Amino acid sequence: MSLDRPLAPGEMIDLDKASVDDIARLPRVGRTLAKTIKADRDARGPFGSLQGLDRVPGVGPGLLAGLSPHVVFSGRPTVEPSVHRATLNINAADSAAFERLAGIGPYMAGRIVAYRNRHGSFGNVDDLLKVGGIGPATLAKVRESLAVQ
Repeated sequence: MSLDRPLAPGEMIDLDKASVDDIARLPRVGRTLAKTIKADRDARGPFGSLQGLDRVPGVGPGLLAGLSPHVVFSGRPTVEPSVHRATLNINAADSAAFERLAGIGPYMAGRIVAYRNRHGSFGNVDDLLKVGGIGPATLAKVRESLAVQ
């Protein structure tokens, strides 16, 4: 069984094509999450990137950071236009708009809006790092969807 075979140094797993057994070989994934990842891919199409993989329940910023050196994506991502193609003005967006971003749930969306209300407008997108709970991995996932106006 491939679960017993650790990844070789430099070996990469293509998450847009890999079997459940190969996905389960990745660090901190295991068979249950591997099945969830494959089921999501089968139902919604290829991930195309780590940002696309974030749509899978049970996958978050910490796991994405750990997987980054071990995965590749050969497929074209399935993108929701309202989330990834539109640019969100972080100085005007409400909580609901922030929640549509990959990796930002209701709690974090509320924290962003509360921080902005308390401290004033953000000077640039990197200022989101001042909001407790937003780290570099989360910001990297949403950066291309954000703007300061």
